[in-house]
Formats: sequence, C-alpha cells, structure tokens
Amino acid sequence: MSISRVAGPALTVFALVCLGCSKQEPPKPVSISGKAQYANGKPITGMVLTFHPRDDSNKSNLPIATLEGQDGRFALSCLPGKYKITMIPIPTSAGSMGGVELPPAGPIGKGKDKQQMMLDNYRSPESSPWEITVLPDGNSEVVLTFR
Repeated sequence: MSISRVAGPALTVFALVCLGCSKQEPPKPVSISGKAQYANGKPITGMVLTFHPRDDSNKSNLPIATLEGQDGRFALSCLPGKYKITMIPIPTSAGSMGGVELPPAGPIGKGKDKQQMMLDNYRSPESSPWEITVLPDGNSEVVLTFR
C-alpha cells in the first residue's frame, strides 16, 4: 500500500474535522421597525414595547422600544429569533405609569373597563397575543394591532 493512498483519505478526514471545529460567529443584532396601532388603524402612543426572547440562545437579550411619537412607530435592534411582545404605559415619574391607573396584572375584576381588561393581556409574555420571528436580515414594517 502506498503512502499516498493512506495519506489522501487521512488528510480529507483531518480537514473535515478542522472545519467542524471552527468557531461560528455569534449572531449579530439586526434592525426591527414598525408601528403599533388599534384595530381601527389609530396609532398607539405613550407605551413601552418589550421583546421577550423565546429561544434559549437569546435569553439574555431583552430589547425595548417606546411609542413616544404621534405615529405609533418604533425601531430597535435585537438578535434573530422568536419573541413575545408586551406593552405597558411609559412611566412618567417614579411609581407613575404615564397617568394611566393600572391595576395589578391578574384575573379580571369588577370595575375595569373593556380597554383596561384588554391592556392587561398585553402586559405579560404569557398572555400577550403579539409574537414575532426576527429574521437574520431584520424586519421592517412590522404592524402590531391591539385588539
């Protein structure tokens, strides 16, 4: 048996092992933009959006965006993956929630109006209906509709 017949396959196996051991680049944050609106198309303002990662690889990533302008638009950067999105009023001072009196999240009680009960659903990643998959190249013109 010649050395070249043994060395050729051995070199091929060595090259494949080296390629498999090479370090992969960690994912890079990508841009997300869009708007939040009511079912009638009116923009939502004065709120904070929090993107809660659903993938184990993103657990340390908690991107936040505010809906401060009059148009309900937001922009942020985050890692690609799946997220649940929550929404709460922007705090205006310590202990204040933007002039909106919010009861603690939990079971719906007497005395809450319909919009308040709906908002409660958007306060927790477990109950929020908003879910997004952030693509490796980012997402633009995401529309989040409050129903």
